Amino acid sequence: MRKSLLLILFLFLHSIMKGQGTHLQVYNTDNGLPQNSVKDIIKDKYGFIWLTTENGIVRYDGSSFLIYKNFPLNSQRFTHFYGNVENDSIFTTGEYEKNILLHDKFPKITPIKNHSTVVYRNKKKYLLSCSHYSFASTGIGFFMNVANGRYFLLDNVLIYSDSRSKREQRLNIKPLYKNASTIFALNDLLFHVDPITKNIITIKDGKIIGFFKNSLLSDHKTRIFWSQINHQLFAMNRGTIYICQYQDNQLKLSKLITLQDVKDENFMSIYFDKKYKKLYLGSSIDGLRILSFQDFTTVKRPSPNHESVFYSILPYSDSSVITTFGEVYSHNGLLENKNFKNSSPYFLDREKNGNIIYLHEDHITVYSKTSGTEKIVQTKNLLLKDFFISNHQYFALFKDIKNPDGPEFNGVLAIYKDQTFNAVEKKIFFKSEPTKFIRLDQEYILVGTVKCLYKISLKTNKIYKLTGNKELSVRNIIKTKDGNIWITTLGQGFYLLKNDHIIKMPYDSDGNISSSHTLLEDVKGFFWISTNNGLYKVLETELLKYAQNKKHRIYYYRFSKDAGFNTNEFNGGSNIAGNQLKNGEFVLPSLNGLIFFDPLKIKSFYPENFYIERALVDNKEKNFKEKIYLSQESNRLDLFIDVPYYSNLDNVVIEAKLSDFRTQNGKI
Repeated sequence: MRKSLLLILFLFLHSIMKGQGTHLQVYNTDNGLPQNSVKDIIKDKYGFIWLTTENGIVRYDGSSFLIYKNFPLNSQRFTHFYGNVENDSIFTTGEYEKNILLHDKFPKITPIKNHSTVVYRNKKKYLLSCSHYSFASTGIGFFMNVANGRYFLLDNVLIYSDSRSKREQRLNIKPLYKNASTIFALNDLLFHVDPITKNIITIKDGKIIGFFKNSLLSDHKTRIFWSQINHQLFAMNRGTIYICQYQDNQLKLSKLITLQDVKDENFMSIYFDKKYKKLYLGSSIDGLRILSFQDFTTVKRPSPNHESVFYSILPYSDSSVITTFGEVYSHNGLLENKNFKNSSPYFLDREKNGNIIYLHEDHITVYSKTSGTEKIVQTKNLLLKDFFISNHQYFALFKDIKNPDGPEFNGVLAIYKDQTFNAVEKKIFFKSEPTKFIRLDQEYILVGTVKCLYKISLKTNKIYKLTGNKELSVRNIIKTKDGNIWITTLGQGFYLLKNDHIIKMPYDSDGNISSSHTLLEDVKGFFWISTNNGLYKVLETELLKYAQNKKHRIYYYRFSKDAGFNTNEFNGGSNIAGNQLKNGEFVLPSLNGLIFFDPLKIKSFYPENFYIERALVDNKEKNFKEKIYLSQESNRLDLFIDVPYYSNLDNVVIEAKLSDFRTQNGKI
C-alpha cells in the first residue's frame, strides 16, 4: 500500500513537469518579511505556511505575513522545524531549555521536555538532526529520530538504537565527511552517499537494505535539501531543482525547475506544496521565492520583431490551430507557416472541403490545405464578417464597405449555391453593421450587429429586432450542446436568449465580464468565458437557475496572469474567438499570445477553512476563542478573518452580517 501511494505521488509529480510555465513571487524585507534569511519552511495542519528567520517566525496565508518576533527570549533567531504536523505539534529551537511550539495556528514558548534538541549518551553531547540545515562544523555528534528508534551519527560510525528492544546496531558507515553530513532521510528511510564508492546506501531500522547508483545525488556539486517533518527530499545542481521519491528500491529524481541567475549556495530551505503546485525557496540573503507551476500554456510568435496579438484562429489538426498569419501552433509552439500575406486578423474560416478562407480588405483568399495553392475571390465592396455551411448552402455575412448613406455601415446576409460566392440564391439587407450570425433552425437566422440582435426569416425575409429599444453591441452568438443560445457583448455583459427574449446574466464582482468575447463549454457543463480582464469559469446550470430566479447568486471563478497568461486581456471582435480541439484542449487568442489549456485538468481552488480568532482592541493584539469580551472603556475593535488560501484572491468571497444585540435596558 505504501509503495502504491509513493508511486501515485511520483506519477503526480512527474505529470506537473511537462511543459509548464511558472509564476514567480519574491518576498523580502521590502514587502513583508522581517529579515532576508529564510531558514526553514513548513505547512501546518490548518493550511498556514510558516517560516523561520533570524528575526522571528512568520506565518503566511497566501496574501500576507504575520510576524512573531517579540518572544521573551535572548534571541529571535530560529532555525529548523521538527515535530509532527498531523499531531499539531511543530517545534523550532529557541534558547536553552525553551522551544517555540506551533500549535493551533499560533506560536508560544514551551519547555523542551520530550522534544529536546540535545541528548547525552555515554557522556557525549548529540544535537538533533532533522534537516540538511542541522549540520555544522562543530565536531560533535548528531542524533536522528525515526518511528522505531534513534540513530546516533559520529565521524566514523552510525549507531541505531531500537526503542522497543533497546538493542543497538553499529554500522560501519562514516556519516560525517569533511564536517558535512552524507546522511539524509525520507520518512523513516536513511540514505548514505558514500563519497568514495559513490554508492547510495539505503538503511531501515538500523539495517542496510539496498545499494544503488545515482550520479546526480553523488555529484559533489549537488546540494541535498531534506526535511524529516515535511517528508520531502530535493536535490539542487547548477540551478536545477529535482524532487526525489523512493520507488523500486531507489530514489527517483524528477526535475521541477531550472532557475536563472541564482547561486545554489544561497538557498537554505525548500518546500513543495503538492495541492497548490507551489515551490517555496528560502534564501540566505534574498528572502522567499514562491514558484507556481501553471496549467495554462501561452504560446507567442517566435520572432522578437512580431507582436503576438491574435484574433481569429481555426483548428488545423487534432492538437493545433492556424492563425490569420498562416502560422500553425500547438501548445509546444510554432509548427509550420503557410505565410498568409496581408491578411485581416479578424476573419478565418473553412470551406466544406477543408480549404481555408482568409480575408483581405477588398477580396478573400481560399487556401488549399492539400496543394498549398491559393485562389482569389472578389466580393465587390462587401467585407466578409462571418461564414458557415448548412444543408449544402453557403451562408455569408457581409459589411457593406461602399460609401454608406450615413455614418454607419449596412449589413448583408447572402446565401450562395457553392463556395464561389457568385451563384447567389438570396440576399437580405439590414441597416446595421454586422458582427456574428448563426442558424437558429430551418427557418431562422440570428444576426448580431454593433447595435442589436436580429432574427431573420429565410421564408419571408422578415427581420425581427429582439433587443427592442435597447442598443446591444453583439460580440458573439454561441449555441451550446443543450440548444441554449448565449450572446456575448462589448461592454454590456452576456445574455441568454429564451423564447425571443434576452436575459442578462449578472456581472462578476469587478464587472470584468461586461466585455465578454466568447464562451467555450467543457464536458462537465462549465462555461469558460474570455474577457478583456481575465478568464472566467461558471457552471451553465447555475446561470440557468439565475434565469429562473434573479435572487440566485452566481459566483464566477477567475483566472488571471498568475495562472499562466502573459496578459489578462483576451481578444474578440473576430468571427472565431476560441477553439475546442479534438485532443480536448481549448485555445483562446489574447493580446499577447495564444492560450492553450485542457479544461478538465485545470483545478479550481477554494478555501477549506477560515478563522476568526485575532483582534486589535484599541490597537493591542488579542487572541480569542469563539467570544471576545471588551471593557466599556474600549473605543475600537478590529476583527481579522484569517484564510489560508494560495490562489487568486478574486475567488474568495466572504460575507458577514452584524446582528443587533441589545442589553436588558434596550440600549445597544
